[in-house]
Amino acid sequence: DDKIHKQDCFMIDKVGVIVATSAVGMGVDKSDVGLVIHYDSSDSRENYIQEAGRAGRDPHLSAKCYVLYSDED
Repeated sequence: DDKIHKQDCFMIDKVGVIVATSAVGMGVDKSDVGLVIHYDSSDSRENYIQEAGRAGRDPHLSAKCYVLYSDED
């Protein structure tokens, strides 16, 4: 219930940032997401493209996607 409430608040702009697993993030279909930050690398190129695609659905919005990594990755 708490997860659903937090995601609903994000979807209606009551909160501006959501931290989520990729499973939760894949359920986000919100046109004004302008930034996706991956704390860890995706397990495949296809998943990365899907996950990064949460941002930039509005053609008038300049969106960015970052992946945090280190030399050990």
